[in-house]
Amino acid sequence: MYFDHCEQVYLEQCVFSGNKSGARAGCIFNDHTSNVVIRNSEFNQNVSRLGGGVIYNDHSDSVSVSGCVFYANRCGQKEDGACIVNDHSHRMEVTGCRFESNVSARSGGAIQFNFSKDHLVKDCAFHDNRAQRGGVFAYGRDCSGSIVQCSFTQNKAGDPNRPGGIGGVIIAGDAMLGIVNCRFSGNEAGDAGGVMVLGPGSSVTLVQCVFNQNYARNNGGVIAAKNTQLLAIYNCTFSGNIAQRNAGGIFIEVDKRIPREQVVPFQSRFLLCNSIFWDNEDSPDNGQQPPSMFVRGEQVGIEILACCMQGWDETIPGADVIDQDPLFLDPNGDNETPDDDFMLKSGSPCIDAGIAFDVTDINSDENINEMIPRDMKGDPRINNGRIDLGPYEY
Repeated sequence: MYFDHCEQVYLEQCVFSGNKSGARAGCIFNDHTSNVVIRNSEFNQNVSRLGGGVIYNDHSDSVSVSGCVFYANRCGQKEDGACIVNDHSHRMEVTGCRFESNVSARSGGAIQFNFSKDHLVKDCAFHDNRAQRGGVFAYGRDCSGSIVQCSFTQNKAGDPNRPGGIGGVIIAGDAMLGIVNCRFSGNEAGDAGGVMVLGPGSSVTLVQCVFNQNYARNNGGVIAAKNTQLLAIYNCTFSGNIAQRNAGGIFIEVDKRIPREQVVPFQSRFLLCNSIFWDNEDSPDNGQQPPSMFVRGEQVGIEILACCMQGWDETIPGADVIDQDPLFLDPNGDNETPDDDFMLKSGSPCIDAGIAFDVTDINSDENINEMIPRDMKGDPRINNGRIDLGPYEY
């Protein structure tokens, strides 16, 4: 289906299965089109040779995809976006959708963004998607958006048993992203960044997210950030993540070959606040830094404030950092309840130990100087006048 300079498109309760395109878009091509609504539809085993196995948005605006299922779609060997490509298009919303077993041979096992502003991905589930770079999302140049209340499980970049493959869920070269209330479990990368790889143009804020049992064959069991503009982490939990080399949690590097006058304008800055880093693993030869973190480069500006970090020994500067068992309620998920693994037990040192603020305006009241109003489960965030560490309030 090709929509050229249309002002309104509405598709509902459709099934697209086994379609093939020798060019872009296995099913739907929106070319300079606006106000597109795609609802409650299924997209199975569709293929495009030149990217966008299902949908390709080119210079389009306000595309809404909701309540849809994307299963086993793929794109060509040298192209991106197994399900959706959003190119020079703005204000796309993807809500209440499931993406499973989609494959891109290059980037974006589910969605590829390029020159894409103000997108929203919310209440979606991403399972077993794969690409060489960015098992779920790949961000090219000049992108911005939010990812809210989504789950990411068993997505992969490359083959974790062989070299190559970066960003098990996300690769962001030049993107401004807010990621809130999301869970990342069992994602893998054959090289770096079991969950995400962040490049020099990226500015990423994580709020109330859980990262559990993610893996990288090289550096950064969860995040690998090189020359990144900003990485800010508030009220998150990193537990049970593994890197075969450095940093089961976060690998940070500022390339020593970059002159300082080039780094400073990017405001290369890393802030970790109110978060828990526990039971993460890396190589014992990581230079005696905590197993959750590895920092390389003299030009890195990093602050750790009110965190719980196993093995913290002041080799990385911080304030109000504790190295005590956070006493998770059910860290191994033995009772098979998905929402309480990393809640805190009575007596946890992480209770009433935080200082976080509503930095992402999570309740959309345009006030970023108030406390975060609710935790990851939706319960009130403050019980005793002071916020707890991690995404759940005791």
